[in-house]
This record gives sequence, structure tokens and C-alpha cells, in this order.
Amino acid sequence: MSWQAFIGVFLFGFVTIATPGPANLALMAAGAGAGVKRGVPFLAGIWGGGFAVLVAMGAGLGVLLASVPDLYRALQVAGICYIVYLAVRIVRAGGPGRHETAEPPSFWAGLLVHPLNPKIYAMTMTGFTAFLTPGAAYGPQAFATGAVLMGLMLLCTSAWLALGEGLSALMAGARRGFYLRLFLAGAMVISVLLPLFSGPVGFEI
Repeated sequence: MSWQAFIGVFLFGFVTIATPGPANLALMAAGAGAGVKRGVPFLAGIWGGGFAVLVAMGAGLGVLLASVPDLYRALQVAGICYIVYLAVRIVRAGGPGRHETAEPPSFWAGLLVHPLNPKIYAMTMTGFTAFLTPGAAYGPQAFATGAVLMGLMLLCTSAWLALGEGLSALMAGARRGFYLRLFLAGAMVISVLLPLFSGPVGFEI
């Protein structure tokens, strides 16, 4: 990978991975409700799911999603249902007047977030195609692209989890913590619904 391509992948990845999305907002809610230490299993699950998607897309899953539109639509529906379920679970982990620390989502709950998030498929497909050097071997370029995106994922998702804990400290009190989680859960659902209203439903290469 040339340095120009590296910079392109890095900037593209940072903008798409660091911005609010279902995974980042879920991590923020987990950090707000349970803190960084207890949110690590959920974070590790998100890493595992993200890694699996990167490997699959680098191996050519995007071609299948582009050639079978119904498969991508089914993925969108499944993703919306799961994010709504996860949002409800995060909100119900604690409530107004409860003084115990909210129970964060598990490793297995985190493992499904990225595989059921259509946004990451579109993002990784762009990363694996837009920054390739014509005529160069695909394998090494795909590996380098995946490594950059995975590195950014590790850093950015960790930051969102820590940010959630920081916000929780600023909004001390069970009632404020509940409303913070409620707000973040609502933002999660909105973030996964917005793409449905931004244009035709489908996956393109």
C-alpha cells in the first residue's frame, strides 16, 4: 500500500468509525451505565464482530451482497430489530430511583452488533475498493486496509466507552443516569433507521 493510499484509508476510516453509530452509541451507553471496566466484555465482543466483518468483506462478501439485494435488505431488517432490542435492554438495565450499577450488555451481545449493522458493510466495501492501487496484488492491499480499519476500530470504540463513563460522572445520580441511557438508546435506534430514509435501499459496489 502506498503512503497516499494509507492516508486515504486512514482519513476515510477515522471519519466513518469515529462518528456516532449504533456500536459507538451502545458503547457510550454501556460506559455510562456500568463504567469502562465492566463494559470491556461488551467492547471485546464488538471488536470480534468487527474483525469478522472485515475478514468477510476483504474475502469478497461485498460482491454477494451487491448481487443479491434481498440478502442486504434482510440484513438491514435484522440489524434494525437487533439494535432496537439492544437499546431496550440498555435502558432497562437500570431505571429512575435505582441505585445499583446498570448491568452492561455481554460479550455475545457485542459480537452481533457489527455483523448486523449494514453501515459497516458499506463502509468496509468502500475501504476495500476505493483506495486500491491499480495493477498491484489485491491480497496485500486488502490486508493493509483491514489492519488500518481494525486499528482505528480498537482506538475509537475504546474512546466511546470511556466517554460514556466520563458523561456518567458528570451526570451523577440514578435518575440522571437513566435519562442519559434513554437518550443514547434512542440515538442508537435513530442512527440505524436514518439510512432507510436517505435513499434507495440496496448495496452497491
